[in-house]
Amino acid sequence: MRSILTAVVLICSASLLGQWTGEMQFHIGGQEHDEIRIRVDARQRLVMDHFSAGIRSRQDIMPLSALEPEAIAWDQERGTIIIRCKEGKRQCIQREVFRKSTLWRSSHTSIPAPASDPQGARTIATLRSLVCSAHDPLVDAPPATP
Repeated sequence: MRSILTAVVLICSASLLGQWTGEMQFHIGGQEHDEIRIRVDARQRLVMDHFSAGIRSRQDIMPLSALEPEAIAWDQERGTIIIRCKEGKRQCIQREVFRKSTLWRSSHTSIPAPASDPQGARTIATLRSLVCSAHDPLVDAPPATP
């Protein structure tokens, strides 16, 4: 594996299905087993599982409704994708580090961009569409009754 990052992206279209049902996997560094898996759970929360040597080391959980699409952006200084909470939804991200048995809240988190997407443009667009789908009232509306 190359030294920085390779990515496998498995995506189902949010606009066609009404909600995102895929998973994004980022293989990190020289280890095939170091990766980040991103998914949406049944409670419409974005869940990012961080693995090191095949063992889950960290988990970030954030409600899609507490995120602002425009606040998902490339941070040139850090070389990462930054995900921030909406104004008024401070500390919306729950982060758990398993090896230290610590749990805390944060107003932002970051992930590295895949090597195939060096500035994170496609990854950012996908994450933004997930957040937008959670904000779309037609997606969340119950079926109409006759």
